[in-house]
Amino acid sequence: MRGTRMNIERKKNKSAGKTLPLNSDEDLIKIREYCRSLAVQMEFSTDNCTMISTALYEICRNVIDHAGKGTVTIKVVGSKKPCLFITVKDQGPGIKDVQKALEEGFSSRGGLGIGLPGAKRFMDMFEIRTARDEGTTIRMCKYLDKD
Repeated sequence: MRGTRMNIERKKNKSAGKTLPLNSDEDLIKIREYCRSLAVQMEFSTDNCTMISTALYEICRNVIDHAGKGTVTIKVVGSKKPCLFITVKDQGPGIKDVQKALEEGFSSRGGLGIGLPGAKRFMDMFEIRTARDEGTTIRMCKYLDKD
């Protein structure tokens, strides 16, 4: 029965997804919990659920710290090889040097410098689009690998 429930869930989430506001730490927690519960429903492994929610947390933390607010859209894409697809958008200052920001150890605010590169490493697809004073959009997905 679990497979049938997932097929219904995939059809329901495949096209529209869910867009959530990201304006505070409380929003970040709700977004991460929603994403993790969807990953569990999709039957991702515990390790992959952790990687997805960690990557999402790091990206959302950057939005709050650098842009103040944004939105997160989470959806299931595909049926033969489903993917949990996440889009995080903000209207902040943009990333000055994307290549530098993706280097391990680089931090623009004194942190450990593992946020962006770690998120990229955890996900199967990771894309950044940014423009100075226009904001940043990060799109990332994790494929469900079932043997």
